[in-house]
Amino acid sequence: MKAGVNSTAVLFGERMKEMSSLFAVIFVTFLCCAGVYNGQGALYFSVSVGGTILHCLWQLITLNPNDQKDCLNKFVVSE
Repeated sequence: MKAGVNSTAVLFGERMKEMSSLFAVIFVTFLCCAGVYNGQGALYFSVSVGGTILHCLWQLITLNPNDQKDCLNKFVVSE
């Protein structure tokens, strides 16, 4: 904020977890719509949609928005 850099973390502030949850629900909804419109079967919905739901839940449940390192580790692939 001091450097004048805008980010969603600054914009959402204390509501970061709630907003991240909203975006996760929207993302999963679009995945479901894509699967329906493309005639995908049970395998797509169980692996792609189910896996995405589990991953998003893990991120949101274990996220500590007050720990910068934890936030970075949730969204950066480590080698």
